[in-house]
Amino acid sequence: MKKILSRALSMLMVCALVLLFSCEEEAKGSLTSDGVAPDAVSDVQITPIAGGARVSYKLPAQDDVLFVRADYVLPSGETTSLNASLYVNEIDILGFIDTEKEVTASLTVVDQGGNESSPVQVSFMPLEPPVTGVAQNLEILPDFGGIRLKISNPTEARLTFTTYTFDENNEPLLLGSNVLIDEVPLDPIFFRGFDPEPRDFEVRVTDRWNNEQVVQNTVTPIEEVLIPKEGFSHFPLPHDAPLRGGGTHPLSNMFDDNLGTFGWTLDQVANTVGFDPNPLPEYTNPFNPGNVTAHLMTFDMGESAILSRFVYHNLRPWHGYSSVTWRLIDIWVTNEEPNAEGTLEGWTKVVEDHEFLEPDDHVPAVDNPRIHEEGLEVLLPPVQARYIRIALKRNYLAILTSLATEIEVYGTIVE
Repeated sequence: MKKILSRALSMLMVCALVLLFSCEEEAKGSLTSDGVAPDAVSDVQITPIAGGARVSYKLPAQDDVLFVRADYVLPSGETTSLNASLYVNEIDILGFIDTEKEVTASLTVVDQGGNESSPVQVSFMPLEPPVTGVAQNLEILPDFGGIRLKISNPTEARLTFTTYTFDENNEPLLLGSNVLIDEVPLDPIFFRGFDPEPRDFEVRVTDRWNNEQVVQNTVTPIEEVLIPKEGFSHFPLPHDAPLRGGGTHPLSNMFDDNLGTFGWTLDQVANTVGFDPNPLPEYTNPFNPGNVTAHLMTFDMGESAILSRFVYHNLRPWHGYSSVTWRLIDIWVTNEEPNAEGTLEGWTKVVEDHEFLEPDDHVPAVDNPRIHEEGLEVLLPPVQARYIRIALKRNYLAILTSLATEIEVYGTIVE
């Protein structure tokens, strides 16, 4: 009896497998060509948009429609196609730059078996694409030792800005390439290292279809000099961080042109000697009002200047991007003598939350003399100032203390 039952179950399993494979074959057969072309799209509506057109349509009634394909030729001469699924009834045809040249495209319905309908031809005049508008409003402006690009990209299109200058033979020299997908650059785009002499610059703005617009300008870079350190002095104010070790490492070491000395401030933690009993509201911990959130240091450059950049040198060799190396800072400036109370009234914040991050070529715990000697740079807006106040908000330690070998300020001295 058991043998008969076992054979019966085996026969049932075999029948089930045969039935399953038969169904699979039938299902697969529905994806093979039945030789019947689907109907074409109907009720086609065209709306010109930036760089192309939005084409809406009505799909045919057949239940095996898979997608609608648009075929067209880009300005580069490349023939391309774009598919829209059966769950939408429109397709955006983009990539065109000439607003006075008619574009022709064809719409073809494709079914699950690969059968194609008769193509439906559509024609349209594209509106101005983002690459054109952005290039028309792009400005190549003089800056310290070079140029600055002023860019507005209101549609947030993905664009590439490739910048060149030219050698004595008028051959282009690549300065850099920047990809922008935001309305304005998150960081200023500068190119520096040039003498204050007239020079030709060129920016090529390119979109993802390789449409290109060229912007050129002759610019005289603004002269940039290192503000002489001989005129620098530490200008301690109330609420500034006290010195460590009774001043054995004064902050004047930070502008003595010696990378072997350093200025060192006391750890500024609540209930210690370095604690500020009445911290500035701008740098008070809202969850612990008695604690400061920044380490303040103030300097007098000795003369007024239009600022361009600030450079900080960390301690070598054993700190690198660790320990007391600065990580997050604000920079305040004023051209007038600071108020005696040490508040930030009359000061202008020109840098907020600048973070010194490890560069790609930095190896932790390994000395990098190039980083130490070149320093860590912060670009400054071109404001006139004489006094600089650093707010160290975080270093690579868990306590607020500063240790720096040198600082440098660049710009143009105001006579």
